[in-house]
Parts: sequence; C-alpha cells; structure tokens
Amino acid sequence: MDIQRIRNRIQEFAASPSNVRFSEIDAFICNQLIPALGGKARPPRGSHYTYTVGDQTFVIARRASQIKKVYVKEFLDRMAALGLYDPEE
Repeated sequence: MDIQRIRNRIQEFAASPSNVRFSEIDAFICNQLIPALGGKARPPRGSHYTYTVGDQTFVIARRASQIKKVYVKEFLDRMAALGLYDPEE
C-alpha cells in the first residue's frame, strides 16, 4: 500500500474518532502500517494491545467493539510523529 493511501485511511480515523472499531484499526496497523514501515504487534495483555510502528510505540485498549477516543488520539499523535498525519488538514 502506498503512503498516500495510508495517510487517507488515517484521516478517516481522525474524522470520526468516536466510531473507530477495534477490528478496523488493528487490521490497518497489522496489515498495512507495520508491513510498510516496519514494527510489530505484541501479544495482548488482557485488553491492552501494544504496537510499534517505525520508532513509535503505543497502546490501544479493546473495549467491546469500539475503542475510546483517547486511544484514537494517541494513535493519531504517533502517526503525526511519523509524518503520516497532520491535524491541520
């Protein structure tokens, strides 16, 4: 997947942070971000999933099917640090 398509998908998450499903963001990270940029997904500890993408590490807690906005914000902050997301766009 090219970087522009990755950026577009990240923008979709940013546009609706309250409606991000865990399955969507997990699949995106594991199937698109990690293969494109390197990194790993660690085995979950309870409901907390830890990901490393590039040099950025972050945690997403699974709560039913949706995830809390705070975890989406953390994800977006990490993507901004990698240059894949600009909150001003």
